[in-house]
Amino acid sequence: MTMSQIIPILAFLASACSTIPSGKEAATLEVTFNADLAEGAIMMALFDGPEGYQAQRPFAGSRGDVALGVATFTFTELEPGSYAIQAYHDLNGNEELDTNLTGMPIEPFAFSNNAPASYGPPSFEAARFDVKPGLNRQTISIR
Repeated sequence: MTMSQIIPILAFLASACSTIPSGKEAATLEVTFNADLAEGAIMMALFDGPEGYQAQRPFAGSRGDVALGVATFTFTELEPGSYAIQAYHDLNGNEELDTNLTGMPIEPFAFSNNAPASYGPPSFEAARFDVKPGLNRQTISIR
């Protein structure tokens, strides 16, 4: 897998959250991205398991403008469990992760847990975080 495959092209998924089984409390996930540049938009994909992560089929996704170097996303009514995030900073507004001739990203990108990428995206396990009932927060640095 090349670095150009690390981020799925998002079609601005609204929120494809699953139904919470009866008797379980829903979770809310607030994700804050800290960016070096205060322009463009963050394109993010939320994965709810290793299968979707491997196949680049996000559970949900969103686009958010960067203001003062920060973009924040909120997902509500999530089922508690393990999730991972992939994101990139779309600096030029073309809704694609731009790469150089060898497929290396030329726009900033990031993964949950600030997991490092080396010749492809980190594993789901490296980017995995747990979402529990109630409010959960993740802060990710776009690099």
